[in-house]
Amino acid sequence: MYDLKENDVIYNNKLQIVKYLVEGEQAKIYLGYIKEINSNVIVKRYILTSYDYNIAERLIKDSEILRGMKHVNVCKYYDVNYVKQFKVSLTT
Repeated sequence: MYDLKENDVIYNNKLQIVKYLVEGEQAKIYLGYIKEINSNVIVKRYILTSYDYNIAERLIKDSEILRGMKHVNVCKYYDVNYVKQFKVSLTT
């Protein structure tokens, strides 16, 4: 399993992992930092035990909807990436 570690740099060297925060039933959550926008972000890396095209597509569609929302109770989504087979990461 591919886990992110402190100081790992992902997304074409744009996002640095600051620290691991928590693991839930579906995903691991990390604090990240994007120097370009001088902002901390949350990286949510989903743990898919087997590849299911429908689940991956649903996650991408959900993130596209959330990316367009502006509300104090909704995190802004910046990006969705496939990292390796069975991994989907959301950056908020």
